[in-house]
Amino acid sequence: MDRGHARPGRSWETGRGLFEKDTLMSFRTWQGDVSGDLSVAGNWKEAAVPIAGDDLSFPPGGGDITAGFAALTGLAMASIDFKPGFAGAAGDDANDVKLTVATAGRFRFAGSGIAYIDLEASQVTPIIEDTAPADVGSHGLYIKGSALTGFVLKKGNVGLAARAGETTNVPAITVSQIDKPLGDCDLTIGAGVDASGSATPDLTVLGGIVTCYATLDALDVHELATFTQALGTWLTADIRGTVYPDAGGSGVTYATTRVHRNGRVENTRDGRAKTMTNLVLNAGSAFLDPDGLIARGSTSIPDGIESILQLQIGKDLTL
Repeated sequence: MDRGHARPGRSWETGRGLFEKDTLMSFRTWQGDVSGDLSVAGNWKEAAVPIAGDDLSFPPGGGDITAGFAALTGLAMASIDFKPGFAGAAGDDANDVKLTVATAGRFRFAGSGIAYIDLEASQVTPIIEDTAPADVGSHGLYIKGSALTGFVLKKGNVGLAARAGETTNVPAITVSQIDKPLGDCDLTIGAGVDASGSATPDLTVLGGIVTCYATLDALDVHELATFTQALGTWLTADIRGTVYPDAGGSGVTYATTRVHRNGRVENTRDGRAKTMTNLVLNAGSAFLDPDGLIARGSTSIPDGIESILQLQIGKDLTL
């Protein structure tokens, strides 16, 4: 069988190419010249359909993926790289492209075509560096996986298990805005994230916009970030950016919530009652609950109330 032209791999992280390993690897480069079917050998530059252990590349100029969505299902690839400049669509709302990455392998997405990706049981941390732009209520990349080891969004508009009925298991999610405006980094976390797992995820938002419909273990929102808890709750939160605790349904309980300098909690867009059992307001923070809808089990202001930048609870400006 023609295995293509094998050559030493390289790593995008080092800036020296695709991957860096001590072994030779077999590359499969998507072109889509014959059709959009992943199972057709003529659509691959090497004239061979990928097999387990290959490194897949979707480069600039590659065509849309319109068929053979499950042709590679269960085949553990060494790496999968949707390169910057790849503008082809991958799947559609009714058909996810099913791909698997081997343990310790890598998955990067930096394409500009709308994509629907199911990483199946891949034990991998997807790195998302860019996506197609998206209209309000939609995403440039829809992605899920049943055994992800993490998830990193650097730029783009992503729905993580964001469609009805989808589930994803992932222990840690990081949103790391690398460009401005902040809207260039937008993540929606679906209600099914870790719905079938034994642990809720940690979420770190260094910048960008995140809307969450799932329950989080530890939430860490930094200065340049805006976070909305649309459904679900958090067990602990450290807030240095802007947070809207809009969780749907009355009676939602948030556990430990620490608002740090420059942090801002605004219960101004939601008319439902909720509880924060342990609220800590540090110097330079802001807490707005103008309709008095947040019941507080315990409120601590270590540096004194005069240190709070802005405070509005009910019709009063004090606790």
